[in-house]
Amino acid sequence: MRRLLLVLTVAILSLAGCSSGSDDGDKRPDASEPSSSAPADSGGPGPACGDVWKAGATLPDDYETCYVNGTKGVQDVIECDDDSRLIVYNNEMFARTGTEIVRPKEAPLQDLPVYSKAYAACAGE
Repeated sequence: MRRLLLVLTVAILSLAGCSSGSDDGDKRPDASEPSSSAPADSGGPGPACGDVWKAGATLPDDYETCYVNGTKGVQDVIECDDDSRLIVYNNEMFARTGTEIVRPKEAPLQDLPVYSKAYAACAGE
């Protein structure tokens, strides 16, 4: 029953195009290319997505968002039971805050066992 609920929730979120605070529509910048936006310490809006979202890197515990050419990157955020967050960036990569960023070779990543496991752990299942 929990698995069915998980699958339905992911399907609904995928179909709804649900995103946390992003109004980017279909803009899907390539996370592997650093943005031209300046880092936060030099007066820019925040970190460049290409600098944060690298497979194998650790997503910072305090990560909120990133920017591509001055615009917030496309991401979905799920609040976890332990106050961390599971974040899907650009439908290409995901990580819980404070953990390793995963970039599966298959798509859509929400259908993959590696993502389902991360989601279940986030939800406390």
